[in-house]
Amino acid sequence: MIFFSALWTSVAWVLAVLVPLIAVLSFGFSGQSSAEGAAGFFDPLILSVVKLTLVQAASSTAICVLMGYPLGLFLGKWLQFHPRSRIPTLMALPYGVSTLVAAMAWIILLGRNGVLSGLGIFPDWAYTLKAAILAHVFLNVPWVALSVAYSRTQVPLREIDASITLGGSSWQIYRFVTWPRVKWGLLSAAVQVFSLCVMSFTLVLILGGGPPVETLETLLYSFIRYRALDIQSAVICGLWEMVLTLAPWFVLIVFRRWAQHNEKGLKWGVHFQPISGVGPPLYWGWLLSGVAIFFILPYLVVFSAPLATWHTLALGLIRGDWFEALVISIELACLSAALSVLTAILAVFSLKTLPRMSPLRRLFETLLTLPSGLSILVLALGFWLAYGQWVDPFEGSLAAMASVQATVFFPLAFRILWPLSEIGSFTQLDAAFTLGASRFQVFRWVEWPRWRGPVVSSIAAVAGGSLAELGAVSFFYSEKLIPLPLLISRWMAKYRFDEAQGLAAFLLLVSCFLIFFAFRIGRMSEMRGVLR
Repeated sequence: MIFFSALWTSVAWVLAVLVPLIAVLSFGFSGQSSAEGAAGFFDPLILSVVKLTLVQAASSTAICVLMGYPLGLFLGKWLQFHPRSRIPTLMALPYGVSTLVAAMAWIILLGRNGVLSGLGIFPDWAYTLKAAILAHVFLNVPWVALSVAYSRTQVPLREIDASITLGGSSWQIYRFVTWPRVKWGLLSAAVQVFSLCVMSFTLVLILGGGPPVETLETLLYSFIRYRALDIQSAVICGLWEMVLTLAPWFVLIVFRRWAQHNEKGLKWGVHFQPISGVGPPLYWGWLLSGVAIFFILPYLVVFSAPLATWHTLALGLIRGDWFEALVISIELACLSAALSVLTAILAVFSLKTLPRMSPLRRLFETLLTLPSGLSILVLALGFWLAYGQWVDPFEGSLAAMASVQATVFFPLAFRILWPLSEIGSFTQLDAAFTLGASRFQVFRWVEWPRWRGPVVSSIAAVAGGSLAELGAVSFFYSEKLIPLPLLISRWMAKYRFDEAQGLAAFLLLVSCFLIFFAFRIGRMSEMRGVLR
């Protein structure tokens, strides 16, 4: 079993990640002299887009950190005294909002006849870089806040009490007790947000309105679909994007290991530790709930479509106007979830046999989470270059869509399932085998109760994300293979805004339900593991 798990994981990673990346790198520099390659890499058009991408991503990240960090500190302190609070669930709801739905919502709010523009708030922001940054902020501030909050719950309250007893000021307590525990959560969240903003495709494509608001992601797509199939320029955009997304992660990993080597005395606490004393006042809970709802409110505007729109959509579903697109999206979500979760399960099985602190295990963990720092369009381009004799983006391929989406969402499933390798039930396993239980009985009564919640959570999370994903869909679609997100974007381009808004509302309901379900199951599983 262990051998099969390791073999499957290795082959899947090589075929889905390594081969496409090698294809992109080799195509970018093959058949050219070094001077010609450098000239293409430093083309003025591409460099101007690199600059705009950096400005957009850095601005979005800075605002998210400034807003999310203090919010996360307050939320983390609240969770230490109220570990069963549902505020994190509210804060996680934006995870279920696809970028397509977010773009639709902000067009409704910021457009010429929009709600906010009619009130004089953010006037003339529609189809500008400011609109894209605003959308990124609302999507990513909750992510930063939750990351900081869970790091804040690691702060041992006994150390805070000791610091107060010894006369430490609030600044000294923060500097020497709180900050060492939350800094890595903050930095990791900031790097993740920066990478996501660099890789942003749908928001920039729709809210930016095209050139001159163009990033590497949208430029890469236009080179493939709109500019006479300029693969060389698309590959150069992909290489630049890989530099911008992977370099911060590399710096963070190196710096963190260097810092931890010099912080050997730092001991980490556990989530939701038992505490005593007086917690924050109750109005904190209402205030934090209100802030969480504030970041959800913009997306609810998609439900403001006229009643006639819902009647039209219902008739269209009966006539089959969008039923086929819905079926394709469901098939794609199921395939992506099955592939990514199955591979994640086998990866956890294979890695748990390695010693916890071994360099080999750390290397494999880093490689398996590598796709989270790669653009889905870059992977799709590499997939096409590597397997072009079987896959043509102009003919459409559901298998290619599912493979690329499963690769991108695999790190999400892996992170949900990975803690199971750290929490073992060896006493129960030994007892079951001693009593003569078969391997199936041991799995059924000992292992599966631990795995059930995280597995269901990862399936729901991946399905919710892939159901509304537009990048791989836009790359491998055809006229006979149009999933729901692509149909919505086409209706927007044809000025069928009301119908597109109705479909966006439907997509928001389904994806948010799946993410909400996944988050609640995951939190409940985490709580059970801690209480045991």
